Amino acid sequence: MRSLKRNSGRLLGIGTIVLSGWLAIAIPVQAAEELVLRYGIFRGSVPVADLNEFAETGETSRSLRRYLRLAKEDPEQFRQFLTAEAPVESRNLDRLLDSPAGDVLLDEFSKYLYTPHQDDREALRTALKTAVEDDQKISFLEVLQDYPAKEAHINVRRAISTYQQVIAVQSRVEGILGGRFDEILHQINLF
Repeated sequence: MRSLKRNSGRLLGIGTIVLSGWLAIAIPVQAAEELVLRYGIFRGSVPVADLNEFAETGETSRSLRRYLRLAKEDPEQFRQFLTAEAPVESRNLDRLLDSPAGDVLLDEFSKYLYTPHQDDREALRTALKTAVEDDQKISFLEVLQDYPAKEAHINVRRAISTYQQVIAVQSRVEGILGGRFDEILHQINLF
């Protein structure tokens, strides 16, 4: 009788593990389907599929074209913002995001990309880590594709302005360091 109880407990444990694995495969993690573009008082929703198409082909959907025109945003500049990639080592990103400085960074990013109905810090942490996993690169579009909510909001003017500032600083620093910025960071163990 003891043997039967012990074996049934093991079978139940194995069954739970198998069922959990099957559910993890069968039920995909939710990713953003809609992006709510916010430009000051202006607000409009665009399917993420339209953004993917725009990023790949440069062709804007009717709704995206209308929103970009109303917001007086240059479509090519917005496309560059969506697709610009930065190399990021997942190990370094994990360390950063799991630190107190990472929490501050995530709180800052949640001013640009957020959803009003969940913990934005954890959603961003998940999206950033997932976006980097495959190719050790990250872009805004990848983060959006991995954002674990049905709808994500973006403050476009603020995000594009910050993106431009980061690119300007990066190019100045890389110019000063002769393109060895990543190498120097690794040598001084910042990442």
